[in-house]
Amino acid sequence: MSISTIRFLGQAAGLKVIFLFLKKLESLMWNYREIERATGVSSGGFALVISNLREMGFVRLEGDNVRQGQSELINRRELLDRWDLGYAEKLRPSLFYNRYRMAGSRSLYDLLDDILGANANNRILIGGELGAALLVKDLYPKSATLIFAEDHYNLIMLLNLISDPNGNIDVLDSFGTFNHFDNELLDGLPLADPLLIRAELLLRGSNQLKAIADKIYNSFIKDSLEIPDQDY
Repeated sequence: MSISTIRFLGQAAGLKVIFLFLKKLESLMWNYREIERATGVSSGGFALVISNLREMGFVRLEGDNVRQGQSELINRRELLDRWDLGYAEKLRPSLFYNRYRMAGSRSLYDLLDDILGANANNRILIGGELGAALLVKDLYPKSATLIFAEDHYNLIMLLNLISDPNGNIDVLDSFGTFNHFDNELLDGLPLADPLLIRAELLLRGSNQLKAIADKIYNSFIKDSLEIPDQDY
């Protein structure tokens, strides 16, 4: 495999495609138009990802090429570990918009009220420590990551966020159409997908947050990734 191939898999576009495959295993069999719509990555880009994943032993394929037979994502936990590193090094920096803090002495839980009041569930997703606290219930969050789909300026005004390089609220751009958690928790608050929430926790270097990341994996990710296929 060429160095350029390895670099592409580790670039933001390749990581977006891998995220979709990890979140929805059946998406590997979607047609090119569906994958392009779901990831925002061109057909040439994700075709290269599929081919390279096959070469690296992450796709089992029946047939002569990716358009024939049945494809299946395998060795998923190893792929997830690689995706976590790529998220930290390439994907997240490409999505980072700005850092903020709450106005006054308001808490992150007040931010949840603001999100509900903004009626912007289709434009905001809650991630990071705040999202993790909503998922597992036994974490007091000290920071939050918000994913904005559009209209960043107005959303920041609605949530009364103040730009601050030392703040505890990071705003990221969304990518594709599957950044959201498929369930609704806590009166319909819009959560980021557990894969994204977990990846944010792993960035912090805290043993406590690593334990919470493991809990999120075991509760929300493991069942879909670790079905028996790893011995092929």
